[in-house]
Amino acid sequence: MIIDTSGSVGQKELDMFAAELRSILTSYPETTIEVIYVDSKVAATQTVDVNNLDLKTKGGGGTDYRPGYEYIEDDDINPVCVLYFTDGYCFSFPKQAPDYPTLWLISSTCKFIPPFGEVIYIEDDRS
Repeated sequence: MIIDTSGSVGQKELDMFAAELRSILTSYPETTIEVIYVDSKVAATQTVDVNNLDLKTKGGGGTDYRPGYEYIEDDDINPVCVLYFTDGYCFSFPKQAPDYPTLWLISSTCKFIPPFGEVIYIEDDRS
């Protein structure tokens, strides 16, 4: 899982991302997820599971979608898929799609269409 922690992503979006992650891990309690925090670079990584859901986000710089995928490749990680949580305000993508599926979870009204993967738009329903 990659979480966009660039400067355009605020606490509201981070809380939505955490709620989605909590829902996934509650539904699949035997799952462990590697979280990669990315702005214009990989800012940090963290392993989470249903018993450890306290996200320790790092970042706050510009946005670039490439470093998370480069990290996965450079560290020989073989994900089943990547969930990429973002506000959608970036247009720097890898030159080619990875060999694994990507699901983009986009939190804003920015209705961009990435060059690969599937897209789900998420909204804050805690009104």
